[in-house]
Amino acid sequence: MFFGTYNHQVDDKGRIRIPTKFKHELGDNPFVMQGAEKCLYVYPKERADEMFKASFADGRFDDKKLNAQKAKIMSKACFAEEDKQGRVPLPQALLKYAGIACSSSIVSIGAYDHVQIWDKDAWDKFNAENEEEAEEQN
Repeated sequence: MFFGTYNHQVDDKGRIRIPTKFKHELGDNPFVMQGAEKCLYVYPKERADEMFKASFADGRFDDKKLNAQKAKIMSKACFAEEDKQGRVPLPQALLKYAGIACSSSIVSIGAYDHVQIWDKDAWDKFNAENEEEAEEQN
């Protein structure tokens, strides 16, 4: 289970360090993809495989909607492979999608079965908006 919030940086080459608290449970070569909220989702490789099998395995090869969904998700996704210094290079397409610039501050949060990586300003805004909504509902 993933939980907690960790502030860190993206270096000038688009590399990050996965917080130590998340590394063990993510395992080797976790799967990184676009998230629903303009952030990145990071799943353990096995969990990603389970999700995609459940979502895509029974689909027909000529199902245009399903194929478009697969292409959208998988074309920008990657396996996170650490270099010898423990840094993970992220593709520019993923960084751009999440609004993460090189040499910027990011936040990694635990989200139960995965980790989310946010641009710090976007996370602060998202968090503030959700707190306001919660207060309005009370």
